[in-house]
Amino acid sequence: SGIVIHAAALRAVRADGPLPCSVKVIVEGEEECSTQHLPELVRGQGDLLRSDVAVIADGGNYRTGVPTIGTSIRGATHVTVRVDVLPIAQHSGAFGGPLPDAIMALSRMLASLHDDDGEITIEGLHGFPWPGTQVPEDEFREESRVFPEVELLGTGTIADRTLSKPAINVLAFEAPRVDEVANQIVPSARAVVGLRMAPGEDYASAADRLAAHLRAAAPWGVRVQIDTEEPGAGYIVDPTTSAYRSARAALATAFDRKVVEMGSGGSIPLVPMLAETFPGIEVLIWGAGDHRSNFHSIDESVDIEDLERTRADDRVERRAAPLLIRLYPDHGGRP
Repeated sequence: SGIVIHAAALRAVRADGPLPCSVKVIVEGEEECSTQHLPELVRGQGDLLRSDVAVIADGGNYRTGVPTIGTSIRGATHVTVRVDVLPIAQHSGAFGGPLPDAIMALSRMLASLHDDDGEITIEGLHGFPWPGTQVPEDEFREESRVFPEVELLGTGTIADRTLSKPAINVLAFEAPRVDEVANQIVPSARAVVGLRMAPGEDYASAADRLAAHLRAAAPWGVRVQIDTEEPGAGYIVDPTTSAYRSARAALATAFDRKVVEMGSGGSIPLVPMLAETFPGIEVLIWGAGDHRSNFHSIDESVDIEDLERTRADDRVERRAAPLLIRLYPDHGGRP
């Protein structure tokens, strides 16, 4: 959807003649598997990519038909933690009792990341009360499709918990599958733990705190190996820039209604990297997704009418010069 939005907008601008500014386009799709080559791309090509404005088509609307401009994103990283108790599996009848298994040990470590109320137990992580648009709990439950009997974790408003506080989830767990079950003590187990960080967090320190907590929580002297990924920072958009004001006005005109200014709990690694590499760059975040888009799930989609309205915002391209337009080829949603 990002490609469609900006390609259509550029076509509309070019219909009036030559482009009034320099436009530099990055189609970057590596984020969903890693950001391994992103630093080389941005920092290594600084002279080529240097721009005044970055238009990021990886946001989304609060609701279908409700124009929304992004005001923040959270940082993100993940660690892979492995527990080993034995060099090979052993018979659970002959050795079960004295010997711990890797699944039990790793499960205890993962469970230690939250208290009984669902608050994160890692000391020193940054968070703050969200000052902007709030999210009603009933809307959050409806959008997430969580079962009605399931309790929500943590304290504070839904906006606090999804926009300006850290969040930890277990993203993957690796151990013998149920259909491969055997009467043996499992020697090894692995898990991937994802950490979302509030804007303004010292992201490198936060990743270190997560790894240190897991090591300290390891029971029974089991061996622990933790591999970390390069963390990405969060970002708070400056709403006072001329590009932001132009974008807000363009969205209001295209949708014929007031624009919602709202943060995102997702992460866009390119944004803080651009801000770091090009101090003073003005950032815009929007997109055609909405609460029904099923980001990162089955049947991911965007609303066609919202897509048409968003691509009509060529007024922004007319006013900002030069632009750096960043497009995601696979979706208009959050990583």
